[in-house]
Amino acid sequence: MPDAPASLALTPLQLRALHGYRRKKEQPPLPPLPSVTEAMLAIAQLGGHIANNGPPGWIVLGRGLDRLLDIELGLAIALETLQVAGEM
Repeated sequence: MPDAPASLALTPLQLRALHGYRRKKEQPPLPPLPSVTEAMLAIAQLGGHIANNGPPGWIVLGRGLDRLLDIELGLAIALETLQVAGEM
């Protein structure tokens, strides 16, 4: 299912974090509705994957997913902080 939508494998917040990270790092943007393959390659880049080295391995994907989860946590904290600040 490589052409399936990434939303089947990642949460909306994870996709938002991935889009935001790539924009902040001035990397080519993902499509608005990326496929599983496009999201996997973006996550692999977070783990240090170099496209010229062939498909990403499990270690690189694991590292990338770990980074994505940290970015997601930071985004969740920021959004929560902004929401609380707006309520004050």
